[in-house]
Amino acid sequence: QASATKECCSRSIANSIQQQLQARQFLSAATSPAASGVAIASLTTTAASIGLTLEQLAMSLSSTPHLLRVLATSPSPEAKQELCLNLYRLESKALLQKCMLLAGYGQDEAADGSTIRMQLAIKGWEREGKRLERTMSINLQEQQHVQSTSQQHAPERVARASEAVSGCGGHSHSHAHGHGHGHTSTELPANEDNAHSSCKDGHHIHSLNGKCGHKPVIHQPPDGPAHIDFVVGEKLECYQDILPQMSGNDVGKFPSRYKCEDLKQATSNGDRSPKQSQHQPKEFPLSDLDLDGKEWNMDFFNTNGQDETLLGLIKLGDSSKKSKDETA
Repeated sequence: QASATKECCSRSIANSIQQQLQARQFLSAATSPAASGVAIASLTTTAASIGLTLEQLAMSLSSTPHLLRVLATSPSPEAKQELCLNLYRLESKALLQKCMLLAGYGQDEAADGSTIRMQLAIKGWEREGKRLERTMSINLQEQQHVQSTSQQHAPERVARASEAVSGCGGHSHSHAHGHGHGHTSTELPANEDNAHSSCKDGHHIHSLNGKCGHKPVIHQPPDGPAHIDFVVGEKLECYQDILPQMSGNDVGKFPSRYKCEDLKQATSNGDRSPKQSQHQPKEFPLSDLDLDGKEWNMDFFNTNGQDETLLGLIKLGDSSKKSKDETA
């Protein structure tokens, strides 16, 4: 037992001496005349950020358990962050050189400051930036109740949208607002007897035939079926879970939340709704919409024949719904 104890103590002393030698070598290299002023300043800043001397920092870097104990006793999150970034910078510098040597580059090419090394470092940063951008994009898409677009780009999006709809405003988005409702479609009342009441008392009706003066777009939300929305000025009326009015062969009438007198830019087509339905379309500012997202398709109605195709699908969907209701 005594022999084992002596051996254990000898091993501990040897490890301690080795750590001290490594620390002194590290400190000697860092403070040698060949060391740059930037490197010395960086090490000094790192040590000061966690309340250590330069020699203590060298000891910490040469002993992982010691470094962990230092971090555990540091009360400042800012100090931990600063230490992490400084250590990352030192580790990444050595890692790049190691990777270059393993890949077959020469010592001169892998040396700090060489042209080829700088080029590789820049390419590595670019790839890492793209990876982080993809990760952030995925996280934003998963956050259905968090605004996904930056308000600082809102004027640009509105301007692009305005050009796309010829004066009606932009309208495509991959917004992160949640549709906190079910997906059971509710048909709006046709109100045929009063379909041509005065514009003063009635609400504007959107039409897929284009006579209403507002751009129709296809909306494919991630949490519901595809449907038709309309761009009104600098806003968009969303008709998710709302079926259009149906009357015989006439389909595609979408009562707006606005009265005709409030839509001076709209072209009157003779269609009026005497009163606003209780199933109002949702409304979103164009500044919250992402024109580059996959959730919206604004080009569908720019193709000849597409309007008639979509009208037929809407009518077919309504017929299927009525058949199910009658069967029930």
